Amino acid sequence: MAYTCKHINVSELEAIIDSNDFKQLYDDSAEKIENGNYDLYNSESELSDDDKYFHWVSLMKSCADGKVLDQDTQTHYLLAVYKDGDLCLLSANYYDSADNSYNYCHALLKLIDNSKAWAFQEDFWIPQTALMKSLGADKMVFYSTQGGSLSFRSKTAQGIPALFDYENHIQTEEEKVFDIDSKDIEVAPTEDGSTQMSNTIKLLQQSTTTVKTVRPLK
Repeated sequence: MAYTCKHINVSELEAIIDSNDFKQLYDDSAEKIENGNYDLYNSESELSDDDKYFHWVSLMKSCADGKVLDQDTQTHYLLAVYKDGDLCLLSANYYDSADNSYNYCHALLKLIDNSKAWAFQEDFWIPQTALMKSLGADKMVFYSTQGGSLSFRSKTAQGIPALFDYENHIQTEEEKVFDIDSKDIEVAPTEDGSTQMSNTIKLLQQSTTTVKTVRPLK
């Protein structure tokens, strides 16, 4: 089994959405998202399933087309990872030239044989570390939710010493503000019959504590 990865554009993402591969990744990730591993909402939040799904589509599209308002030193990408040609991960990431870091922010992962253990194997990370280094990165940064299972995993999992320098591994906490928007698809026609763009409504804004894990690359 072979893993490959690349940064994809909006057209490639839209093809993934149309093929239903995106929905599968989202469905396979929903339980983790809503049970302590995402800052903005959880299983008790009063957001509709459509709003949650649209939020992730919008988030990934923003990274794919680079339309993310952030620091001038940050270039945003949408990373796609494939296992034997089948999509198994999408991650909204960015490279920061200020500290030569490649940052993983929000990811959707596929269940393979009812497991995600593949995401902790060396073969999975080899093409990704090569991609990071091709941009000039000398470290990987992973963001997770305070108290979530992914934060615990990122702190304790040290199974790939050939690729990561665990002796200089650092984990800190940062305050961040996030939004969830909803797309209003019921748009009233204009008086002259022209087409009107869909509205975007802000559903939620929340300040949260994010766990930042830094792993130097070897």
